[in-house]
Amino acid sequence: MHCRCTSNLKRFWELESDIQLPKEKLFTDEEKFCEHHFETNTRRESDGRYIVRLPLKVEVPQVTSSRDIAENRLKSLERKLEKDKTLRVKYQEVIDEYLKLNHMELISTEEIDNPKAIYLPHHAVVRDDKETTKVRIVYDASCKGKNNMSLNDQLAIGPTLQPELRHIIMRWRSASICMSADIVKMYRQVKTDNRDNDFQRILWRENPNSEIKHYKLTRVTFGTASAPYLAVKALQQVAHDDGADYPMAAERILKSFYVDDFLSGFENVKQGYEILTQMNELLGKAKFKLK
Repeated sequence: MHCRCTSNLKRFWELESDIQLPKEKLFTDEEKFCEHHFETNTRRESDGRYIVRLPLKVEVPQVTSSRDIAENRLKSLERKLEKDKTLRVKYQEVIDEYLKLNHMELISTEEIDNPKAIYLPHHAVVRDDKETTKVRIVYDASCKGKNNMSLNDQLAIGPTLQPELRHIIMRWRSASICMSADIVKMYRQVKTDNRDNDFQRILWRENPNSEIKHYKLTRVTFGTASAPYLAVKALQQVAHDDGADYPMAAERILKSFYVDDFLSGFENVKQGYEILTQMNELLGKAKFKLK
């Protein structure tokens, strides 16, 4: 009994110590590469949005026959969508939104035959628990070409930058009043450099009788191995770059986000309004938006 109590007490103090005094993270060589790569290659547009490079482990990634594989996967997807007309409509709506928001660009005829281009198969993920965005398109950057390599095989993943979820929740629960939100289309608020966008091509057509069109994705892309790191790093970077005038928001951006989910709290309504105002203004400088 004494041993069990001592063990539990030790675990409690370790957990408490973790929350109050987070340990300095030790990065692997690949994680150090990602950090240096982000620092040296990231820039901002005039409106404040971040533009990132893909952290490639090779100078030019190669996925042989990716276009043929993507076309076969597209035809398989079309057969599935023909059996579910509602999903077909929703899928097309997502594609249309990508085009409307300039998150994807049509490739001209002259640019199609680029030997360095990599095509990503894609499919739908349906989330019935979501009130909005129930259908999400995920891009299969793990699909291997005939050389047995995928885009993800050639991307560095990057370190985990955010606190553990248990620590975030414990801090969140300790506040008198809780606040929660998430960032609208977080990944897609970060642009990818045009030099890398041909590694994020897709095929699509409105119906199986139409001509297949070629597109390239221009934002951090669901399904790529580096996407979580790039999106979170850009989110935290705005706290470092512009956070001096928004100290309450900057601290929470670094400590109270789990991917795109924000969990924080405050002691009174006045403080809550101040935190919310600072969060909206600071995040807005990088085109992130809370909902």
